[in-house]
Amino acid sequence: MKPARLQRLRRFLGALAEEQLAHAGEHAMRPARDLSHPRDREFAAFLLAMLHTGRQDGPPCAALLLNRLGRQPALTLVKANRQMLDEICADLTLGFIGPPGLSLWLSALRNTLRRHRSLGDLFQFCLGPDGKRPHLVALDRFVVEVGRGLEETEIQAHRLGHLLPRPAKGSATARLHVFLRSVCRPDDGLDLGLWERPLPGQLLLPMDQAVLDRLVWLKLSEREKPCRGAVLEATSQLRMLNHHDPVLYHHALERLIALDLDVEGMRQRFRHA
Repeated sequence: MKPARLQRLRRFLGALAEEQLAHAGEHAMRPARDLSHPRDREFAAFLLAMLHTGRQDGPPCAALLLNRLGRQPALTLVKANRQMLDEICADLTLGFIGPPGLSLWLSALRNTLRRHRSLGDLFQFCLGPDGKRPHLVALDRFVVEVGRGLEETEIQAHRLGHLLPRPAKGSATARLHVFLRSVCRPDDGLDLGLWERPLPGQLLLPMDQAVLDRLVWLKLSEREKPCRGAVLEATSQLRMLNHHDPVLYHHALERLIALDLDVEGMRQRFRHA
């Protein structure tokens, strides 16, 4: 990439990231920020990331669920029995996943927190005793551990693969990367700065189709569909802009999506960066 284009991309995406920060009060992770205990904040961030649909046709499932779990959602979950979980999930749906599936998934999360105390402790366990296990391998182990105890027939019957995405299977796993971004990046008003590992420079870009479309417009990707390879390539491109914090620019891409600019509108703004 030519130096002049590199500098323009930094200015363009940096300005968009600052705009996103100005709208921090509307950010998807705000409910997690409002909690006091780090264990509850990381757990809320996980729910907000994994249960996000991007649709605004009613109260989001994650917000309703967090409201029912109260001000100490992780502690409430750890103490809950299966009947309580069924009551908490009553009438909640996430796309094609109904209350029984959500209750089953929450029971797996409850058992995970009982074994590891917090999601942060779990991820450190998945990184290995020396903390050097490859990022995607650790993330895959994290998902396996969350789903531990669930039968494959249960996962298929309730379509829980959506909530237990495996990086090892080659998908983009955008929601998992949103979660890691929110807990690993410094507290900047958008992300929460809860974990010391992985480092921000080790994170991967959360990528759905809307993000990929903007990357293609910016000539930072030539892929047609989000996948693990597309995530790795795009993150590598963004590391050229900021080696220590490439996923900072996910906030910029989120802002670009919120502005709903078409290709020409984006190009005009880019020319003036």
